[in-house]
Amino acid sequence: MIGSGIFSKTFSALEDGLRVELIATSPLVDCEYQSNLGVRMREPEFQDYDYVPVRKEGRIVSIYDREGIDPDGHVEIPLHEGLLVSSDMPLLNFLPCMAKEPFFRLVIYGDTIKGIVTRSDLLKLPVRILAFTYITHLERVMASIIIKKFGEEDNSWQNILTEKRQKELLDNQRSDEKAKLNLPLLDKTEFGDKSNIVRKALGLGRDFKSDLHLLKIIRNKVTHARGYADTQEDLKNFINLLESAKHWIRELEAQLQVISERFVGAGPQGKS
Repeated sequence: MIGSGIFSKTFSALEDGLRVELIATSPLVDCEYQSNLGVRMREPEFQDYDYVPVRKEGRIVSIYDREGIDPDGHVEIPLHEGLLVSSDMPLLNFLPCMAKEPFFRLVIYGDTIKGIVTRSDLLKLPVRILAFTYITHLERVMASIIIKKFGEEDNSWQNILTEKRQKELLDNQRSDEKAKLNLPLLDKTEFGDKSNIVRKALGLGRDFKSDLHLLKIIRNKVTHARGYADTQEDLKNFINLLESAKHWIRELEAQLQVISERFVGAGPQGKS
């Protein structure tokens, strides 16, 4: 059984190892303040940057926000503590901050601002590792629930799936048998199969169905190196879905505990 102990230990290790400094863009590309700052920002060296720190007398005093240009031409965000994050802050704690304005953070190393995190930095490998770990663990918990609910040798769970999907699974199993592989039928299922089985077996509602469908899409984007933060709205949805994954892990592990206790209480015959 995949229990909360493994999950807690894994994420404790990830929290220690995966910190903001791993995704920060450093060194900073900044510029010295001048009255025609907008003109300066159109120069080639700044074209690829949406946020550029502005210095006066060597100190950062504001950030030029190319995305936040308003009709009055106010493009500078004064420096304040809400724009800052420590380089050693765990990514687990940092990600929710990027779902709300401002959509960037200046990164402090010691007592000096030396880096920046923007939306594009959340596509880097450390964030993908976190997302993949959440969703993979969620899939393992679903597999454990199916095994406990139906039994190790009972494949009657497949009746929950469509006839087409059942046939595909059995065809895959026959192919494995010809190759002298004897793997459980459950190992042939995909993320969507497991979520459908668990949803119907536990009587879960539309929220579970919707969240798990979206998590499957995100999992595919993460594993195939595709984008999931093309817009700020996409990024918000991604971060919210990670929170949903954590929520369903907690919910399903609680359900798994209840099923396991019933299984033990049923004695050697197995299911109660």
